[in-house]
Amino acid sequence: MIGDLLTELKKYKKDKKENEQEIQILGTEKFDKAYWQDLHVGDIINININTVVPADCLIIDTDN
Repeated sequence: MIGDLLTELKKYKKDKKENEQEIQILGTEKFDKAYWQDLHVGDIINININTVVPADCLIIDTDN
């Protein structure tokens, strides 16, 4: 039981850290800085090289 609590606490801290990472969300005319926790379904984001992304993102265009 205590082991489960510690595991959940570690997951919580990891999720919190990931959600506080900065991203660029397309606003009305340009990309604005925001955090992963501010992302909503349908938002368009700019992903740079070596950026960690959630598994549920759809890539619609790339350079190269």
